Amino acid sequence: MSDFFLKEDNANHERFQEQHLRHRDGRRCREWGPLPHIRQPAFDTVDTARFRPCRLRLLRTGEAKLLVSCAALKEMVPDVPPSGMSYICHTVISKDMKRVFFLSRSVSESMEGVKKFGGVNWQTTAFTCNADGTGIRRCFPNGWGASHFNWKTALSELDARTMVVTCNWQNEVYTHVEFTVGEEEKAHRIAGPEMDFDGHCIYSPDGRFVCGDGYWDDRFFRHWKMVRLADGAVSDIGDFYVPGIYRETYSRCDLHPRWRPDGGAIAFNSVHEGSRQIYVANCEIFDKITSVP
Repeated sequence: MSDFFLKEDNANHERFQEQHLRHRDGRRCREWGPLPHIRQPAFDTVDTARFRPCRLRLLRTGEAKLLVSCAALKEMVPDVPPSGMSYICHTVISKDMKRVFFLSRSVSESMEGVKKFGGVNWQTTAFTCNADGTGIRRCFPNGWGASHFNWKTALSELDARTMVVTCNWQNEVYTHVEFTVGEEEKAHRIAGPEMDFDGHCIYSPDGRFVCGDGYWDDRFFRHWKMVRLADGAVSDIGDFYVPGIYRETYSRCDLHPRWRPDGGAIAFNSVHEGSRQIYVANCEIFDKITSVP
């Protein structure tokens, strides 16, 4: 499975290849350079203008395989009117390579309407399936949707089936929810109101913490928080100002934190110094929570 690349999971890869990581003090992080493990994605043509499936492509040979079609999800997602479209997006493979998480999105307007983000009836349903496309499962009840997510490190068979997702918990509040494939009924909210926001969530490599950033507040600051899963303790990592030029839909810059595999550093995007950059922070700055047993 290591040679497979999910077609829908390629949006940011080329940009990452072209950028160098940047330390917080502004120095280029030349020792990392362009990320070597990212390979140029291969694009398939869309079957129709209204329905986009999920495919898996073998990079070594170029062979493509249909994993999940929109037709397979038809009875599990909202109806799509003639003027609308349905598509599968945000695909990500579990750390043990055995499962795939994806979103099915249905919109009642044309693609032009989606691009404008105005007056669009956008409905999202979260799914998982086995790596061969079998065993399709819904993650949550109707109305919960889903936005951002991360698979837990496969430290055990249970961990390998576990995810954190931001969704509309019990149709009441958008927050961070943890669940395990096959035990979806046990989904639970992590931490308390401090984590009640739609953000870009990610587990630490040891599986003990989840950190996530939200969208800007009324003062145009993005807030980045970390929660210790053992007891739900939450700590603020930092607040990052968003200049006016980066507040438009298509020029915005989310923090998108990403851990280094050994857990010693974390990278993130930001525009708080006036331009779009990638920063790296050593994890000593998190000692106030990560050093606690």
